[in-house]
Amino acid sequence: MDFGIWNLISDPLALVIAFFYISVALAVSEMLRRGLRLSVDLTRKFVHITVGMIRVSARDTVSSVAIRDYPPLVFIVVNYVSYRRQIFAGMETGERGQLGTVYFPISFRF
Repeated sequence: MDFGIWNLISDPLALVIAFFYISVALAVSEMLRRGLRLSVDLTRKFVHITVGMIRVSARDTVSSVAIRDYPPLVFIVVNYVSYRRQIFAGMETGERGQLGTVYFPISFRF
């Protein structure tokens, strides 16, 4: 697909944008959970929807498959550490033993 300006973005810049976008989504989720006292279920869904959108744009804007795979691989590790230490509680179910946040970025690879 031809997206005009998106074709001008280099793969490394697209990678930086992806990490920034995902980081902002996680930060907003935490602010919503803590500041507005929204439920974890709602903030989890917010994270899934906003982060899920990056895969759609990455598929059509990043030419290197390896570069496309970096964010999911990094966030598999980040999400596992967050799960173990409750760093991003806004994306966790609150139930121990539920590794959905780790499996979510794995699904981006396929």
